[in-house]
Amino acid sequence: MSVPTTKNRKLGLLISGGIDSFVAWFYAQKVEGWKPEDIMCIYIDIGNPYAEKEKQAVERFRKYGIDTKYLKCELIQEQFGNVPTNEDIWIAGRNLTLATIMASIGADEIWVCALKGEMHKFATDKNKKFFDMATETLSYVHGKFKDKIIVRTPFEEMSKLDVCRWALENGITKEMLLETSSCLSGGEGNCGNCMVCVRRFGIFRQLGFEEEYNENPLTSEVGKKYIRQLAEDIGIYNHYDRARIEEVLPSLKEEELKTLLTTEQVERLKGELMG
Repeated sequence: MSVPTTKNRKLGLLISGGIDSFVAWFYAQKVEGWKPEDIMCIYIDIGNPYAEKEKQAVERFRKYGIDTKYLKCELIQEQFGNVPTNEDIWIAGRNLTLATIMASIGADEIWVCALKGEMHKFATDKNKKFFDMATETLSYVHGKFKDKIIVRTPFEEMSKLDVCRWALENGITKEMLLETSSCLSGGEGNCGNCMVCVRRFGIFRQLGFEEEYNENPLTSEVGKKYIRQLAEDIGIYNHYDRARIEEVLPSLKEEELKTLLTTEQVERLKGELMG
């Protein structure tokens, strides 16, 4: 997708408190030429269990110039039976809802920070087809007021590991990355028992630093299941592609791999990484 000039346009950046949207604020200025005053940083509270933890991270970001405004749209409620868990994290239609809200408050371009490895056929609210269709639909709906509204991700060709590497190479320190929050638990701290904690563990270990977890991500129930699913997809890529596998599995030590995976999976992993 071609990116038009940023002149006289507003970028709507959906701030979540996590790594991707935090880094995107710096990326927008350094790589794509957006001015800070033209970036609308918005946190939309849809009622997820970990919202307060996210908001605490968003508040920490203010010292870096990220002035985020808050909107409340409590889509997730027990009465609707749509509250996500550490293992079942799917929130149906979330990104379409968020993009629609951003368009309605004046954004000309909206960033939903999907990553390489996430934009597969099952990710129907953050793959290429979604971005194309959301762009077409919102442009049509708001056509009376704007020439075009673009919904896209700046990180289509970058994994979360790539995003963190870019950050460290461009003035964002590991201490700053550690101030982000991506844990899917509503409790205090990083649970270590959710997919996102496992991804952060693998990425941060490969980059040479670590953070504390309530449970060891490698031995927690969700952690073990996620790691084994990654291993099952080596060379098959039915769900997780190489970019997702490389976030976590290369960070594991030989003895950890042997504890969690079969001998065949370990050998396939070694072959994949050398391929």
